[in-house]
Amino acid sequence: MSTDERLVVRAHDLNGFAQGVAHLSATPARGLTLFVDGLLPGEEAEVELTERRSRWARARVIRRLNPAPERVEPPCPVFGRCGGCQLQHLDYEAGLRWKERWLLEALVRTGGLDREQIAAVLRPIVPSPRTHHYRCRARLPVSPDGIGFYAAGTHDVVPSSSCIILDPAIAAVRDALELFLQADAYDWLRPRDDGRQTGNLHGLSVQVSRATGEVQVSLVCRSAAALEKQPDAGTGIAALYEALAAAVARVDARRLVGLGLQLESGAGEHGSEFRLLAGHDSITEKILDLRFRITAGAFFQINPEVTDELHRVVLAAAGLSGGEEVLDLHCGSGTLSCRLATGAGRVTGIDIVPASICDAGFNAALNGLGGRCRFLTGDAAALTAGLLEAGERFDLLVVDPPRRGLEESLLASIETLAPSRMIYVSCNPQTLARDLARLGANYRIQSLQPLDMFPQTTHVETVVLMSRNG
Repeated sequence: MSTDERLVVRAHDLNGFAQGVAHLSATPARGLTLFVDGLLPGEEAEVELTERRSRWARARVIRRLNPAPERVEPPCPVFGRCGGCQLQHLDYEAGLRWKERWLLEALVRTGGLDREQIAAVLRPIVPSPRTHHYRCRARLPVSPDGIGFYAAGTHDVVPSSSCIILDPAIAAVRDALELFLQADAYDWLRPRDDGRQTGNLHGLSVQVSRATGEVQVSLVCRSAAALEKQPDAGTGIAALYEALAAAVARVDARRLVGLGLQLESGAGEHGSEFRLLAGHDSITEKILDLRFRITAGAFFQINPEVTDELHRVVLAAAGLSGGEEVLDLHCGSGTLSCRLATGAGRVTGIDIVPASICDAGFNAALNGLGGRCRFLTGDAAALTAGLLEAGERFDLLVVDPPRRGLEESLLASIETLAPSRMIYVSCNPQTLARDLARLGANYRIQSLQPLDMFPQTTHVETVVLMSRNG
């Protein structure tokens, strides 16, 4: 079977990349699993193979023969090319049901967990109040072709004049920067061309506060050298700030408060060096009844309304009585640490990003919780081991790792720490499944609460409550 051969197939499921899954049983393709972009379960289509391996193949739709009842018209003109969204063609309620199944299947197939036991503790997913324009934090790649999102599985930028998931202020900043770049002659602002190894500007990072309307913008650059050598750098910065501020002001209740330079480093987005160019380096956000300072480069959830629900779920799962010692790993800006401190004796938060820990300490004091919080900067596994050696013990452990999940060394430290209860906040069902399989030797799952933090995408946020066996 060649890659240009056409077949008629019927999808029976979606995988984690929102590709339709079909199985071929007829020779010469017996046993071949097909992954088809844009095909929903129940749909039949004539497809063309684009990649062939021994047991699976990828294909694209040539002609759809029957639309599924759950299919909707994607509102974005670049959906299917842009990698920012994967589920715009699926009705929102159907998408929520798929995310529940996807989480269950990941835990069973990847983690080897018992299907009936997982189904018994899996709660219905919490929907997002906003399905469009919910995203208040974004990092967009910049290239000579424009500003947008990467195409799926590539570093090719797909420019777009509109985006249905971004807060309108982020879209306004993107559009204003594009116009400025077209007329600008400043070398330090030339878009990076990785193929030619030219240019400096590689990305645009924007944070918006729904509570205050504040907007903070960071230009992600390879180096500050071009800016430092620019004789009229001050004039360029002032002109750019004015252009961005004017664009943001046209969005209801939004105002630009700061512009900075974020220098790329091996530590990734949240470990980059930041230099303030104009205004302030932070915004103030509110989660339920608590206020938080978020500086450029520090982690914060992208969907404020669902973050409110996340805090309610975590606090309810914690079941605090007032005297507990809590350890919060990958604590970021201390948002969950502060929430837990409202009901615990003391919370110790650990994060490797200095900017986040600086924010965490400030936020605890801002909310009158400084006496109940302690924050440490460094590797979670190493610092946890140090706390154990010092004789410290914790009643509740909270972990909120990045998409790659828990490091092997941290899992080993958790086994030694042996808290009686543990809350795992995950944004990746696959790594969650892997980690729960490892923790399952000592812990049993009491509840699984998915939340739709990322509408229109395949991502799922999940809060897992576990208790120690015996």
